[in-house]
Amino acid sequence: MKRFAIPMGAAIICGGGLVGCDREEASLSRHEWLQGGVDQRLNTLAEQHGGFSASMREVNERFHNLYWAGQDQNWEFAAYQLEHMLEALEAGLQRRPERAESAQHFLRNVIPDTQESIEARNLSFFNERIKTMVNNCNTCHALENVPWIPVSLPRSRSPLMASIPAAPAENVEE
Repeated sequence: MKRFAIPMGAAIICGGGLVGCDREEASLSRHEWLQGGVDQRLNTLAEQHGGFSASMREVNERFHNLYWAGQDQNWEFAAYQLEHMLEALEAGLQRRPERAESAQHFLRNVIPDTQESIEARNLSFFNERIKTMVNNCNTCHALENVPWIPVSLPRSRSPLMASIPAAPAENVEE
């Protein structure tokens, strides 16, 4: 009986390894759409990820949330949205550096000025800076030959903003 215990154990271990190999092959087959060498596969992934338009979709969403957070005087959430708007813009510029020149004024002036208005916790000041942001977005779109993508103040709240509470009374400007 002992003679069979060792070979049987080895067979189970080897068989388990083969099953593991099958699992690895099965998981690799999920990625068969990635063809070619490393460069070709990286290019395919980059195309799937999107260029600057993917970042602009996120910037648009963050801008809308930023606007409504400011209107609600929820300054912490406004700061959070501005921070992530900047990150999305920087990621887009990393993927499309040829757009960086048009974005410099926005990065160096508009974002810090808007941050200043959030830190001031002053709705009137914030609204002035948001209007400046809208104007700068439209100027940048004109410089990038996409003036037919206008930016304006949001008219309605996103579902996310409908679920975020307004600021506590002590944070609200009278």
